[in-house]
Amino acid sequence: MLKESLILYKRLYPFVKPYLLKIFFACACAIPLSLCAAGTASLVKPTLDDVFLNKDLRMLKFISVAIISLYTTKGIFEYAYSYLLNSTGQRIVTDIRNRIYEHLQTLSLSYFQRNPTGKLISKVTLDV
Repeated sequence: MLKESLILYKRLYPFVKPYLLKIFFACACAIPLSLCAAGTASLVKPTLDDVFLNKDLRMLKFISVAIISLYTTKGIFEYAYSYLLNSTGQRIVTDIRNRIYEHLQTLSLSYFQRNPTGKLISKVTLDV
């Protein structure tokens, strides 16, 4: 199973190689995204202790600003992460489909007589 996965990754690498920088930036966006999630969780204790138990209004203002800034930052990085990964994935799929289409153009007419059109279209659009 592992050997089959490695073979598949080696076959896909030429299609992924032009987009490695975008994939790297998407992974870099995941780091602050996870830090924002951890930061949000770490604000629970001071909120309960200082705001609700000690009735500290200064801390309430600070925590409010911190929550807004954390969620804003999280939203920006989540958007960048999703955009980069989705657009890169779609471009890779498009490159693979174009390569298959170019290959189909070089095949002989007898190949198209042996294989139904629906089956070929299904392979190009769905199997990729």
